[in-house]
Amino acid sequence: MFAGISLAALGIAALLLAPLLSLQSSLWIGLVSLILYNLVFILPLAGLLFLASARPVLLRLARWNRQHPMTVRFFIGLLAVSMGLLVLAMICGESGS
Repeated sequence: MFAGISLAALGIAALLLAPLLSLQSSLWIGLVSLILYNLVFILPLAGLLFLASARPVLLRLARWNRQHPMTVRFFIGLLAVSMGLLVLAMICGESGS
């Protein structure tokens, strides 16, 4: 669900960018806009993916997880409740319109 929300946010950004690209007066301005979009949205996501898959980072997170199990449980619970509230808000928003 969380990945679907972030992908939907990227889709919205792409939908906002598409009309701007069609309004550009030249191919080069549109190309620069597309490159800027990739730098702003895609490059940070690729960086996070790289960091999340790096072995030293994973080992450090595993050690922290073993040292602070109650904090991890609290934040996982908070995330689960937040996602549940988000789903409820989405369902209630759809039925109201």
